[in-house]
Amino acid sequence: MPPPSDIVKVAIEWPGANAQLLEIDQKRPLASIIKEVCDGWSLPNPEYYTLRYADGPQLYITEQTRSDIKNGTILQLAISPSRAARQLMERTQSSNMETRLDAMKELAKLSADVTFATEFINMDGIIVLTRLVESGTKLLSHYSEMLAFTLTAFLELMDHGIVSWDMVSITFIKQIAGYVSQPMVDVSILQRSLAILESMVLNSQSLYQKIAEEITVGQLISHLQVKIMSSPLSKELRQKYNVRSMPIRKDDEVLVVRGHYKGQQIGKVAQVYRKKYVIYIERVQWEKANGTAVHVGIHPSKVVIPRLKLDKDHKKILERKAKSRQEHNLSNQEIQTYAIALINALFLKAPEDKRQDKHLNPLDLPVTDMANAFAQKHLRSIILNHVIRGNRPIKTEMAHQLYVLQVLTFNLLEERMMTKMDPNDQAQRDIIFELRRIAFDAESDPSNVPGSGTEKRKAMYTKDYKMLGFTNHINPALDFTQTPPGMLALDNMLYLAKVHQDTYIRIVLENSSREDKHECPFGRSAIELTKMLCEILQVGELPNEGRNDYHPMFFTHDRAFEELFGICIQLLNKTWKEMRATAEDFNKVMQVVREQITRALPSKPNSLDQFKSKLRSLSYSEILRLRQSERMSQDDFQSPPIVELREKIQPEILELIKQQRLNRLCEGSSFRKIGNRRRQERFWYCRLALNHKVLHYGDLDDNPQGEVTFESLQEKNIKAIVTGKDCPHMKEKSALKQNKEVLELAFSILYDPDETLNFIAPNKYEYCIWIDGLSALLGKDMSSELTKSDLDTLLSMEMKLRLLDLENVQIPEAPPPVPKEPSSYDFVYHYG
Repeated sequence: MPPPSDIVKVAIEWPGANAQLLEIDQKRPLASIIKEVCDGWSLPNPEYYTLRYADGPQLYITEQTRSDIKNGTILQLAISPSRAARQLMERTQSSNMETRLDAMKELAKLSADVTFATEFINMDGIIVLTRLVESGTKLLSHYSEMLAFTLTAFLELMDHGIVSWDMVSITFIKQIAGYVSQPMVDVSILQRSLAILESMVLNSQSLYQKIAEEITVGQLISHLQVKIMSSPLSKELRQKYNVRSMPIRKDDEVLVVRGHYKGQQIGKVAQVYRKKYVIYIERVQWEKANGTAVHVGIHPSKVVIPRLKLDKDHKKILERKAKSRQEHNLSNQEIQTYAIALINALFLKAPEDKRQDKHLNPLDLPVTDMANAFAQKHLRSIILNHVIRGNRPIKTEMAHQLYVLQVLTFNLLEERMMTKMDPNDQAQRDIIFELRRIAFDAESDPSNVPGSGTEKRKAMYTKDYKMLGFTNHINPALDFTQTPPGMLALDNMLYLAKVHQDTYIRIVLENSSREDKHECPFGRSAIELTKMLCEILQVGELPNEGRNDYHPMFFTHDRAFEELFGICIQLLNKTWKEMRATAEDFNKVMQVVREQITRALPSKPNSLDQFKSKLRSLSYSEILRLRQSERMSQDDFQSPPIVELREKIQPEILELIKQQRLNRLCEGSSFRKIGNRRRQERFWYCRLALNHKVLHYGDLDDNPQGEVTFESLQEKNIKAIVTGKDCPHMKEKSALKQNKEVLELAFSILYDPDETLNFIAPNKYEYCIWIDGLSALLGKDMSSELTKSDLDTLLSMEMKLRLLDLENVQIPEAPPPVPKEPSSYDFVYHYG
């Protein structure tokens, strides 16, 4: 007989004693269980102790969280959170630095637990930590490790949301900002400082202004650059110092080990040319035709450092690198990721007037001018060259931050996109006059024609505006009163006319020379194209937490949107000609252009030129071919006999899909638990028994290959499957409600008696597999997008296989008629 569901079997450990194996009754008070455990080891004062998990983050167990204890869990008897907080509070203020360091290490670990965090914060622990940081000059110079743990603990405590970020003092902000601005600060301190500043900006509007005044744009940019030119050490020095490379300096002795000058004697570095990323070495020269000897630029990776001068700077670098490798191991890209995350946070919180400021400012400006800094070539080129085109692959978190940066940059266009043109504004009307002047030159200006009257000028203006393709020939300003795209369309047209003047004139004159019915209206096309690009790039929408689809080509130009418009308006004109379109076909042409753009974007071209080449390959004929091939499964075989055959085959295919889903559930999957994104993710595992009667589930250890202790859920006890906002764990966590990506991956199993098993799938594929499998398990229809896709694919394949012999045979829509009965059935042949 199985044990009652309220009884869990656990092991409880205590240092220096044999573990106790207990059956815990979940209905008993936790204090009673702890007293029983203490009595087993003859420990007095059971109120001083509590239970916590022995593995993973070692979280404390409370009355609210005790239901998470599973059979086979290993627990520890530990000092209660209140006592632990009191002891750590005393040790963190000890005069003995070793004691203080050990306390900070433990505090950084325990601060992830909300129970401990509550106790520590109630003892004014946050204030103590901020004071330690505010007076942290000595800590930074002699005990950077202690400072790193202090900042870690502070960040973990604040992330629980128990106290407001507004309680942080100006002195603390200045100190954290100082760590970000220091050139040689320890990487762990830098990482935590960037994370703290990001949290401050995102969680407090009042702190945004204070932080923005402390940090300059140039300081944040410096963390995106891989600015140190390093060369590898020789094999002997690598073994001696446990360091692979060192920054190269003038007068360092190096040996060329690769390239044309390989194997020459050791020489001194005469110059470090950072702009070209080369070094000049004494006696590594070549002679010009006039006999002048000049140095040859050698890439620093082609040399090794055989001898190292151990001066003060080199000793510091060796110590820092060795410690970073052993304990922190934070890569350059991780620092870049935190720096861009802070830039995004500052950009997101920037006031509207700062975002729309178009004046370019030097890099020593405060980050209140972050938005216009993004318009600068310097910042864009650093992100492109040191991040996107760096020598390391882009990780998921970095890709997400680049995507957020891309969205926020395009959102600067929102104000112009939603601004209607004022027909009475002369400055705005002058832009339209400028478009006309550039297209038809000043010679055609009626004001230059002697004796031209007002009526004649109006007639010429109307004619020219018609040739420019505006819908309202008399007053083109009325074309820009629709939002979106508003004034953004006019900005794009003016940019094309001034920056790509030849292209603009060619498009306008080419269309004006065609027959009226085949003329492609430039003005109307530009307005609709701008609106389409805003929709495709989702201008004005906030970034999605789960997306990371940034496009490198948008970081290759300061005016990426305008350049994209210039490429696409040429594509539209080309497609119009290929379709031999008339005015009635305008919407059809726009649909084809949208399809061309949306088919080209997923390839993520590295440059706008590559994007242009990709569009060139997607001609109208190619789009037709792609459409035809995609419609094969829908348009082909639509006659009634084929439809009847499909209906006959479909149940077999659905049964095949059902078996695949159930088999996949039997293999099992791991699911992540919701937690802070800075903490290590925890996972749990679930699988279906081979007899399809029981679901087994349990927490995974830190090692995914480790043993899992399973709980069981009978299939007959499952009441329903709910998804999205209906899931209990989505209702509990308000932050998750706003995360559309997480909502789309969430589902829960409701089972007796009023219990739930909550899931968050790792991706959309796993989500569909589990929703389908669980629906099939309960005898319900499988309705996911994956099932529809698989059904279409398998049905199409099976139909083609069965009809293979009927190729080029016309299949009638109706069966042939039954022939008439023969006049006589006496047609048997009689032998002899």
